[in-house]
Amino acid sequence: APPTTPRARSDRAARAPAHAPLPGPRRPANPQAPPPTSYSPAMDAIKRIVSEITFMCRLRNVAVSDTLGAFIAHAIVLEHAALFPLDKELNEADVQDLVRMAVERLLTEDSPSLETIKMQVAFDTAKLDELDALEAAREMRERREDQMLRGIVSAQLKGANDVPALTALYRRIFNFLVLRAGLDPAANRAAEREIAAALESVFPRIGLKAFTLLPPTDKHAQLQELANIVLGIRLFNRSIGKGGAGIED
Repeated sequence: APPTTPRARSDRAARAPAHAPLPGPRRPANPQAPPPTSYSPAMDAIKRIVSEITFMCRLRNVAVSDTLGAFIAHAIVLEHAALFPLDKELNEADVQDLVRMAVERLLTEDSPSLETIKMQVAFDTAKLDELDALEAAREMRERREDQMLRGIVSAQLKGANDVPALTALYRRIFNFLVLRAGLDPAANRAAEREIAAALESVFPRIGLKAFTLLPPTDKHAQLQELANIVLGIRLFNRSIGKGGAGIED
């Protein structure tokens, strides 16, 4: 089976050493030394190796990504440990040998093992891209939630009977619950109706005045608890076949 693909990010070739170290300089540990920076001689050498591999393949009209180039270089190092010992810094001859061997393997025609590696690298790269996109979406949603929470917690009434402010505050709480449910506004009317009904049953509008008198920490805690209760109601409705719209498995 082919070795595990190194994690691929925006600078995948540079990050490959974290999972697949190529030979590089080794220095004794120093507890007083500052943490390593993003760039080092070893990383620069790896970038150069990967760059030369992809360049030589392009000269032969074969497109090779940095991730695939780094993967093949890593595989060759593992297969030829005697030629590329991990405790030895690569000299120029070692670099050229590694580049040559990697290019020869990448240019191999009708190789099931190479095609399998390409598919594995493509799958892992796509998976990491998807994870990055999901993480970015989660962070954006959390920022929007925090912004909504701050607006709800800081809301003030002009008087005990400030109906417009109370109506706007209730709408903010509803929008927060919709966002917490992972929905965009007006994207799922059935789910929004269910959330509105659950909100009204758990936290009717008559309780808004008392809510506005709470300290900020208590408001925040109640909003989080409210979101959990509303979700629980929707999950129960789904379990009995009478709701749960918009809830993904």
